[in-house]
Formats: sequence, C-alpha cells, structure tokens
Amino acid sequence: MARYCSLFSGSTGNCYYIGSSGRGLIIDAGVSCRSTVSAMMSNKINLSAIDGILITHEHLDHIKGLGPLIKHFKCPVYGTKATLDYLSKNDYIPVGSKMEVIDRTAEIGAFQVKAFITPHDCNCSVGYKFTTSDNTVITHVTDLGYISNTVSSNLKGSHMVIIESNYDPSMLESSGYPASLKQRIMGKEGHLSNIQCAEEVLKLVKSGTSRIMLAHLSRENNRPSLARQTTTDLLKKHGFQEGKDYALYVASANSPSEMIII
Repeated sequence: MARYCSLFSGSTGNCYYIGSSGRGLIIDAGVSCRSTVSAMMSNKINLSAIDGILITHEHLDHIKGLGPLIKHFKCPVYGTKATLDYLSKNDYIPVGSKMEVIDRTAEIGAFQVKAFITPHDCNCSVGYKFTTSDNTVITHVTDLGYISNTVSSNLKGSHMVIIESNYDPSMLESSGYPASLKQRIMGKEGHLSNIQCAEEVLKLVKSGTSRIMLAHLSRENNRPSLARQTTTDLLKKHGFQEGKDYALYVASANSPSEMIII
C-alpha cells in the first residue's frame, strides 16, 4: 500500500510526498521549508520518517527551498549527476550533505525507485517510477514538452500516474507572454498542454491505470476546471466514466491535496 500527496504544484513552486510502510520521500523542494513542513503536518505525515528528497531537475520552482529542507530533515538528496552537480556548484545543497546519484534504479526507503529522462530544457530532467514491496506502482512525471517513447514506456503498468497538464493553448496564445516564451512552453522541451495530457491519460486508462493526478498547472495560462474538463471530456468520448473506470485529481498550487491511498 502506498500514500501520495501533492503538497504544492505549479509554476510558483512544486513539492510532493510519497510514502509506504510508514516511511516516506519528498519529490522536489520548490517552496519554503516552513510551508512544506506545515503542509505535511496538515496531512499528518510522519516528519521523522523521511528517507530522502528526490529532485527532478534544477529549475527554481523545484529547488528554491532545498537547502533549508535538507537541514531540517537531515536526509540525503537524490538526483542525476548533472542535477546534483548544478545544485552543489550553485550552493543549493549545504556543505556536508549526503548526495546520491540516481540514474536508473535504486532502493530508497520503502521504495524501488527508477529515474527516467524527460524532454525538458535543462541539464537533465527526470521523472520517477516508484514500486512498493507489494508491487504498487506510482509514476510521477512533470515538466516535459511531449510524451517520448521513454516516458510512455515508464508510464505503462502504473496504478497511479501524476502527470503534467500545464497550459491551455488558447489561453497561452492570448496571454501577454513574449513570443519566444510562448514558443518555449509549446516546444518539445517545454510543457504539456491540457490536450496532450488528456491524450496520454486516455492511453493510460485504456491500459488499466485507475488513478490520475493532473499536476504543474500554469497559474497564468490554465485553470483547474479547464484542465479537468479537457481530460474528462476526452475520456467520456471514448466511453470511460469518472468514478467507475478511473479517479481523477487536480493538484493545487497553494495547498496540499487529500492523501491518496493506493
């Protein structure tokens, strides 16, 4: 049995919790330590049972609270070599902290954790696939411009998937963003649109994934109701009913989600 909670999710900061067998891990550290700890306490997460902090990539909305969080939990930080090198050189990791490279599969706390490459404009962005001792599989993937073959193969077989549904194309096009930024977001190393996300969710539900969380929504170019509607409309068109065939959650930018038991 596993437990998953989105603590904060979106362009202003990202931090997530995953737990099993009384132990837990933090994914990303894009908000303050105080806010993270408060959100964890509100969901009655055991603060003394955190085995590590996993970083997906070095963009600020995923790392800006990392240093204080490492000091608070006194646990290792995990990431690719490129990510850890960047964090160390730029003083995001306190001197003397334990760093562990994760480039394929590792045993961390109560999980077998696999890192896999995602297409995003940074040194080395990854998603994480978590497997518990009873073979429950949860896959977390945000910050990607498209669903690559690597991403698709790692999503298969998951009981729950946390996937980016970042922007609505019409909202982005009509926004005040510079043309270069719009192209970056829509590019193959940018972010997933609502419809790109919905199309992948459809494949996942067809293959048996029953729990989906839409995450990393843009504050300026999306709305939770719109992201949800885009996905549910496509699933309904293909005969899938929410509550019967799948459960759908939308991560909030400013407050923790309910604790999801898988």
